[in-house]
Amino acid sequence: MAEDNSLNPKENDLRQAAAQELLRRQKARTNLIDFTRYTFPTYIAEPAHELIASKLDDVINGRIKRLMISIPPQHGKSELASVRMPAFWLGKRPDDPIILCSYGASLAESKSRQARQVVESREYNLLFQGASTRKDSRSISEWQINQGRGYLVAAGVSGPITGKGCMLGIIDDPLKDWQEAQSQTIRDACWDWYRTTFLTRVWEAGAIIVIQTRWHEDDLAGRLIKEQPGKWEVLRLPAIAETQNERDENDEFLGLSRGNVDPLGRSPGDPLCPRRYSLEALESLRNAVGPSGFAALYQGVPRATEGNQFHRNWFQLTESVPYEAKRVRAWDKAGTKGEGDYTVGALVAMHEGKFYVEDIVRGRWLAGERDKIMRTTAEQDATRYKNKVVIWVEQEPGSGGKDSAQSSIQLLAGFPVYVDKVSGPKEVRANPFAAQGFAMNVYMKRGPWNTDLLNEFLAFPNGKHDDIVDAVCMAFNKLAIGVGLTPTVRVYGLKTGGLNLGAKIPKKQIRIAVCSKEELEFLHLDQECVLISIVDPNTTHTVPPHRCERMLGRIELSFADIDPNSNECTDWSKEIEPWGQTAEELMMSREQARKMWGFILKKRDVPPITYIIQDNGNGDRRALSMALGISDGLGFVKGKAVYLVNNPDFICEEEPSNKHIYQLCKSTRYMVI
Repeated sequence: MAEDNSLNPKENDLRQAAAQELLRRQKARTNLIDFTRYTFPTYIAEPAHELIASKLDDVINGRIKRLMISIPPQHGKSELASVRMPAFWLGKRPDDPIILCSYGASLAESKSRQARQVVESREYNLLFQGASTRKDSRSISEWQINQGRGYLVAAGVSGPITGKGCMLGIIDDPLKDWQEAQSQTIRDACWDWYRTTFLTRVWEAGAIIVIQTRWHEDDLAGRLIKEQPGKWEVLRLPAIAETQNERDENDEFLGLSRGNVDPLGRSPGDPLCPRRYSLEALESLRNAVGPSGFAALYQGVPRATEGNQFHRNWFQLTESVPYEAKRVRAWDKAGTKGEGDYTVGALVAMHEGKFYVEDIVRGRWLAGERDKIMRTTAEQDATRYKNKVVIWVEQEPGSGGKDSAQSSIQLLAGFPVYVDKVSGPKEVRANPFAAQGFAMNVYMKRGPWNTDLLNEFLAFPNGKHDDIVDAVCMAFNKLAIGVGLTPTVRVYGLKTGGLNLGAKIPKKQIRIAVCSKEELEFLHLDQECVLISIVDPNTTHTVPPHRCERMLGRIELSFADIDPNSNECTDWSKEIEPWGQTAEELMMSREQARKMWGFILKKRDVPPITYIIQDNGNGDRRALSMALGISDGLGFVKGKAVYLVNNPDFICEEEPSNKHIYQLCKSTRYMVI
């Protein structure tokens, strides 16, 4: 437009200002970020806010029906999505109502009040030709626009939304804090509310926006991605830009596709909103909240790094498994289809001391459908691995469990199938696998089931589901039986892989642990202990490997597993192979028993809490018989002070298997003071 020279300078300035104002209003009616600038003149819009606003514009214009935005706290998400967006929507679409929800009704109403203030502002009135709220509908929990049938209803997550529907549903932070996010009950309640209350209020042509800080991998955003893959447009904006490898790994963990570049085109290490939080400020926050908390809250990757019994980094991803490996498919069957347990079939392979979780079949099926899947899986395994996959099926206690196991054997006729009668706590059955994870001997083949597996193992034993854990550990234990890796448990303060397992035990109560050389390697005691090693005659031994942090001492006793009270030796003068000595020379002597008691009763600055007695295992009777003799000699309740590593539920109800060792240990107690 040519400048009108007939106007004086002041009039010309006013005319230019009017033209600029009209242009600002035109832009403010067109897109959300300019609307925000117009109604909030001091608003600082960084590139991240412009990107978020453009996605919200796509929702307004009908190009996106399901939008999910993951952004760190205090980065301006609510101002755009829950305050300016509802006001802008009702100006553009005055007949289309909105339901706005947050973790608490009071927070949702606070955002509703702010949005109402925008609608009632002079700037809004100028943009949308006299638009405001109706004077008879101005409650902060529900107010209506005066130029159409559109309204805004504010409600709390898990609360009621009475009698109202909407064309736009907004959920802004469905969980209050970290504590709520760690509650399976609260997460389930949030999910049920979304499906049964919120979703039923959104009209068929309507849109939904979920914008939140991530607290947990199983939060609402996590479940929506998992349950509705590909349905949601997901915008993840980490506080600190990732490398492409980091972004690919994190997106894959979240259930998103690989190959997505940083949506803002940032270089690795760049902060998201540098005018709000510099890189130095973000690093300080990382130190304050810790790596796991920062990954969840600020990077949008709620990835637990360790659980009570298993660590994430123990499961090393691999693209392939050696074909020549030995394989076991273990099945943990659920009873019926529904919201309860899953049926899981875990294929685990072993090769050169490494263990591979190769495949997981998992689902909730009716009995007939489940049986068909089990049979089909067995046929596929047999074809792929030339009938070399051994199948194990868990048998629960009771007649029902027995009938179910027998039914599975009949179903899998023609395949090598066996029944595993489960006993003892789940945590104990999982310990051997945990030990191999700690030793970095566990691999996981890349597959769509990886996230489910990691979620279960990291939540174990306190998670909602443990069917994958049960099946994987059963398969592992069956594979490991032949290589002496199965016994790995704790005894009063004993730990596996550096992790405390089981209940707290009185520190001053002595316990006697019985194990083999192989089992000792997988025990980790975090309390004072001593070791009695029973070795075969005429053999050279070194201290067996162990991870006992407070070993106060060790003795070695050399004698054979011979009992003169039995009929196993009829000729006492005959030399016994392979030692070339007589039975009388080989069996435990009184002098050895006195040496044992001298070691046990020795005065130490710090007394031992646990006595470990170790022999060769595999049917060796020496350690257990000695332990029972020591227990009786010290006046413990019969059998209850003795802990068998390979049988944690052991309670002695029978005579010791080697009566000679038992009686000798018991009778020599008071020869040493």
